[in-house]
Amino acid sequence: MRTCLTALCTIGLTTALFAQEDLRTQWTYRNGRDSAEGHFKKLDGAEWTEKLPNGGSCTFKEIDRNDEFIEIYDSKRGQVWVRLYATMSLWKHPEHTKGEWRMLFDGKWSKLAQNRVKHRIEYHSPKRVTGVWTIQADSDDEVKAWQIVAAKATELPFQRGSKTMVTPPGKDLTTNKLSVGLFDPVEDGQRRRLTVVITHQATISARRLVDLRAGEKPPVIDALAKSECDLFLESNKVIDYRDSAFQQWLEQKKLRCRAGESSIELGRRTFAEILTQFQYKAVFGALRPTSKTCQLKEADCDSMSSVFVAAMRSNGIPARLLAGKTLRSRYEKEVVGHARAEFFVDGIGWIPVDPAFAKNAQQPAEHFANDRGDLFVFCTDDRIFSANIIGFSKKSGRKLGEGTKLTQKSWVVRSEP
Repeated sequence: MRTCLTALCTIGLTTALFAQEDLRTQWTYRNGRDSAEGHFKKLDGAEWTEKLPNGGSCTFKEIDRNDEFIEIYDSKRGQVWVRLYATMSLWKHPEHTKGEWRMLFDGKWSKLAQNRVKHRIEYHSPKRVTGVWTIQADSDDEVKAWQIVAAKATELPFQRGSKTMVTPPGKDLTTNKLSVGLFDPVEDGQRRRLTVVITHQATISARRLVDLRAGEKPPVIDALAKSECDLFLESNKVIDYRDSAFQQWLEQKKLRCRAGESSIELGRRTFAEILTQFQYKAVFGALRPTSKTCQLKEADCDSMSSVFVAAMRSNGIPARLLAGKTLRSRYEKEVVGHARAEFFVDGIGWIPVDPAFAKNAQQPAEHFANDRGDLFVFCTDDRIFSANIIGFSKKSGRKLGEGTKLTQKSWVVRSEP
């Protein structure tokens, strides 16, 4: 134990191999490097002191151990410092991580560690979906070039074979998750009006959390990559969970992870609290900060999902928004954007949550850990993108897009098994 925690105290440290008494803490590493060996013992609240390589010392104690993780408390700083999972370890430091949870190291599942998993994600009812998004833009002046902005269909465990096509194609300026194109008008009629057809295709499956049957082995789920884990734990302008107003709301609602409480149990409590706190009301414009939303009584799908994501991240659980357009048949002739949330559980994967749909459902609980496969997802990184057209006017001194407006929109969905 001494060797192990001394290593954990060092930034840029390597990982440690814990004793086999606890099945989650037998580690194997992707990079094949040898790991230091140590022994982790349940200390029943007793404290121990570790000397740091650069001088000084830290005092630790184990404060929680459940089927999912072990938490180590730093008495000097008065906070949880390290959380040990079977496939990864998170840490939080007031200076080096700015008080946010970050991945310390990752590994992959050992056979022993899998014995702790009780659930799995079941994928079912796959269908090939084509969504056609048509928009028309008009300009009050002749346009020398149009800029077409369209979110790309995202590749996800439940959304496979994703592709996005834009007509007219223009000049491809694709970057990251956005498909951006420049289109030079070739006909006089296109200098004041442009119609763009954006076609998205993917095979989308429904999914739900199910219990493992007796004797059933769970599928092997890799840990998140460090870049992903850190992204889906960060506090930003929208998911601003470090804001004092949001932290106060968490305290008032008692949405801190309790001793022995799993991520799924905390997620279920947070989901129920959001349904109690908010009434549904559409909000137009840019996503507002979560710290503002939690002080209100009304919220839409984006805002409710953002509150859920912020609460989970604040508790050291990776979570993200899923933004896109619905596939439900009653919406086929309407342009309907929607957002839901999901959170990552070690050894299980991403678990979906949809508080907005739950608000109007006869059985709200069906929208926790259950995704009907009715959303075409375009974005997962806290930014909501929709298709747009911007005209570059010939008039000098005009701002980008000034004088351009969208005059027609449609979203039509076709699907087949």
